[in-house]
Amino acid sequence: MTRFGSLDYGFMWFNLRDTRRSTRPHPIFGDVGVRKALSMAVDREKAVKNVLGDLGLVALGPLPRAHLYGDTTLTTIDYDPEGAKRLLDSLGWRDTNGDGFREKGGRQLRFSLAAPTSSQTRMRFSVVLQSMLKDVGARVELDHMELRAFQELLARKRFDAAMQTWRTDPTPSSI
Repeated sequence: MTRFGSLDYGFMWFNLRDTRRSTRPHPIFGDVGVRKALSMAVDREKAVKNVLGDLGLVALGPLPRAHLYGDTTLTTIDYDPEGAKRLLDSLGWRDTNGDGFREKGGRQLRFSLAAPTSSQTRMRFSVVLQSMLKDVGARVELDHMELRAFQELLARKRFDAAMQTWRTDPTPSSI
């Protein structure tokens, strides 16, 4: 059997704008520190192995490793769940009521993660991410939906976070 590198790249997309008033930052993801902490909570190697087995590699940037112009020298944010907890604490996100989930200013660290039902891979990744993010006190509600509804949600920017993929073109003109 011969294996060929894929030109697909998958990621969790944070909406940086408030879903109700796009002129305001998202109440959670508008803070780069929160985005970094949540990224630190994800064990990418474990997630890829869990969902794709030995057929997947951890992405290093916005182009897959197999792409001619993919930069294989990039590094990712290190997996550090304890560091993620400390960072969230420093940003004021704490579990004040002992339920295992963090709050700040009366708002719970809670968001929805959308994925299309047409993609078993994205749905499986969303479940893995939900578990990893729960370990640092984030309540992630999975929102699996039909592809057309998912596409409309993204187009209207009415999502908190979404499992997204890019299929890149191997030609230099795609850069």
